Amino acid sequence: MKEFSKNLKTLRAKQGLSQKELANQLHVERSTVAGWETKDRVPDAEILIRLAAVLNTSIDDLLKG
Repeated sequence: MKEFSKNLKTLRAKQGLSQKELANQLHVERSTVAGWETKDRVPDAEILIRLAAVLNTSIDDLLKG
């Protein structure tokens, strides 16, 4: 899932959000966002939906680029 990590980091930066700001919008810890970006972790379906909405993208773009 390295593709997801890379896509998430890129899309987050495009929106001008820090990990902390994104975490606050998703109601998760900053360390959770950091884990998604660096440790090949992927959020569950509910968070993926919210993540796509916050980043103004599709789930497909998040997962596949």
